[in-house]
Amino acid sequence: MRYLLAVLIACTTLPSLAQKMEVHVMPVDSMEGFMQWMQQKPTPTGTYPRAQQLVVGKKVYAPIIVNGLDPAASGPIDLVGDLEVVGPDGKVLPMKKCCRFSAANRAGLRFAVLSNAPMLEMDATDPKGMYTLRATVTDGKQTLSGTDQVAFGTATKAAAKPAKESKAADTSLASEPASGKTFPHGDVTRCLDLATPREVIRCSEGK
Repeated sequence: MRYLLAVLIACTTLPSLAQKMEVHVMPVDSMEGFMQWMQQKPTPTGTYPRAQQLVVGKKVYAPIIVNGLDPAASGPIDLVGDLEVVGPDGKVLPMKKCCRFSAANRAGLRFAVLSNAPMLEMDATDPKGMYTLRATVTDGKQTLSGTDQVAFGTATKAAAKPAKESKAADTSLASEPASGKTFPHGDVTRCLDLATPREVIRCSEGK
């Protein structure tokens, strides 16, 4: 399996959820499509479609999302995420401190997408079956986890026994090989107001 780096960071003010941090990781086929969905005004509606299948040579993104942030809180926020990919053979690929979200003042934030969403691309030699994506995020005071699954060469998640997941919102929304490297990108919420998804992505990458 090859892992390619994608740099993405965004936040949005979705309708209020229970004031409890929750972590979610969801495989998606298109980051540009996701950004188009995120740019809906005043807020995204419905549920963004998840990737149901891994295919040889096709990139699938696995962004980590934190919702339930308290918009009344103030001061800096620094979220650091780990991602583990657990294969059907039980082998675990750890990606420590792969993803991060930081802001000088968290006031008004309800929802954050961590930067460096990993991209997964399968090889024909990878074992077939269900792959579990397990995300863990800490804000320095508490650590929470969430999981999702995606199939490779087998039945889709809907037909398989699901892994236990954190209680994440339907409006949920990826990393470099495990090296311990961190990526302290800043808050680029302003990018969401640009005209096209391509401009949003280039802005979030600092281009």
